[in-house]
Amino acid sequence: MRSKYLGQDGEPDLDSTYTGEFKDGLYHGKGTLVVKDGFTYTGDWVHGAREGTGVLRVPVNDTKNEYFKEVGFEVYEGQFLNDLLHGQAKATYADGTTYEG
Repeated sequence: MRSKYLGQDGEPDLDSTYTGEFKDGLYHGKGTLVVKDGFTYTGDWVHGAREGTGVLRVPVNDTKNEYFKEVGFEVYEGQFLNDLLHGQAKATYADGTTYEG
């Protein structure tokens, strides 16, 4: 289903898709949001917000010099509350380093 996810400009991103459970027209339960820029979230939703356990995958540009750009991903696995990381999580950065805490 096409979603009403808001892009960086605050406007609805109609190229995003959500697959999962709904309640009262909002993401609620287990689901996956995929945005065309590569951002994905798979996990728990409560009343349209990321809340509970999930995995957030965020694209990042790693510019080594002006001629070579590499797109990588940062991955956050853990707890979310009110759409934000909250509590214990594991972060894996584009260069492969990890942080847990």
